[in-house]
Amino acid sequence: MKEINEMWHFQNWATLNDKLYGNTLSAENFVDDGRIHHQDNFFNIAKIETFEWSPENGEDRYFVKMVKGNEFFILPKKYLEHLPIEIKGETKKIKLKKSESQVWNYITGVDISKVPMKQYFEFTDTIDIFNPVEHSDDMTWTFLKLMAFTEGIKVAICGDTGCGKNANLTLYRHIRGKVAHKIKNNTRAQLWVQMYYNNQLNFDEWTTWKKEHRNDTEDIIAGVADEDPDIDKFSRDKNRNLLKIKNINNKSFTFTFNPYSDNHHIHFKDTFENFDKIIDRYPILYLEGKVLSTILSPSDERSKQIVFENFNVMCKIIANDAYWKNNLDKHLHNYSRVKSNLNRRHLANLGRLLDVLDVYCFSQEQFDVWLVWIDSRIQAYKDLNSFDYSSERLA
Repeated sequence: MKEINEMWHFQNWATLNDKLYGNTLSAENFVDDGRIHHQDNFFNIAKIETFEWSPENGEDRYFVKMVKGNEFFILPKKYLEHLPIEIKGETKKIKLKKSESQVWNYITGVDISKVPMKQYFEFTDTIDIFNPVEHSDDMTWTFLKLMAFTEGIKVAICGDTGCGKNANLTLYRHIRGKVAHKIKNNTRAQLWVQMYYNNQLNFDEWTTWKKEHRNDTEDIIAGVADEDPDIDKFSRDKNRNLLKIKNINNKSFTFTFNPYSDNHHIHFKDTFENFDKIIDRYPILYLEGKVLSTILSPSDERSKQIVFENFNVMCKIIANDAYWKNNLDKHLHNYSRVKSNLNRRHLANLGRLLDVLDVYCFSQEQFDVWLVWIDSRIQAYKDLNSFDYSSERLA
């Protein structure tokens, strides 16, 4: 395999993230997956004695538990939507039970960490220079990068081992945060928490999930892709009801899985109780090709050196990504989509990706090529599995 710029190994972006936001608290610091707790009275540790204390604002009695290094924190629920955050001012030393030995830092104020936004590259260059591995199918690799960039899509990707289905989402997890790139075997309650804290959710190797977990989450997966106005009904218990998800339909739900083979004896369609509902909402594409280049995994010390050597350009890439993520609509060409055969919910659930493609392309002709290619990849999956997905069935 050909080697590429070692800067693009995900470990280096994790190292940069720690350098930039090492003093912050994020979803990575949850003690118990971000579960909401409620307690009216705490025990404040003073110099001489420990006395009972209760936050004046009742809202501040709902909280999550967090840990960073050797320190444990109580973060009031009201700050969750602002993660990642920096602690502002002094914390209050408390115990949850008077008799326990564990000391917690109750957070009374935060500063919000914001990623700077600045355009350094045109959008086409932004995508082309991102994770520039060599791939045997250029359109497959560009599509996977465009898909990873996009929030608010619902799509399933089938591809052979080595296709690179998750590689770009792994990078975006460290560049953006709020990307769950490899969700596996979640219960309904666990998935709800993932949905609350992340904008992009990828169900990795769905065909290997345990049946009880697939069945438990299927209704949520179908409901999100149908813009179900009552999606909150899936927050099964009292604790989940405390996590009201804003703009839930703007979150990405993607599947990545391998095709049926001699070594993989399960069809994607056989993993759902109601596959008709899923295929009606999620277009499934079969992507061909394999990654032909590699990046050697750096040691911790080497990763720090790489970040030091590339610090300015890596920061520019982060700021540029933030710009395009928040300003893409200002650059739309509004190319015609008449060449697309996508219909109904498929068109709606890939609509944001088509917006991204619109900005990426230089001309209507180039955009049309992509529309035809997407249709061909959907047809390729149908041919691969010989399913009957007639236009009448989806109409």
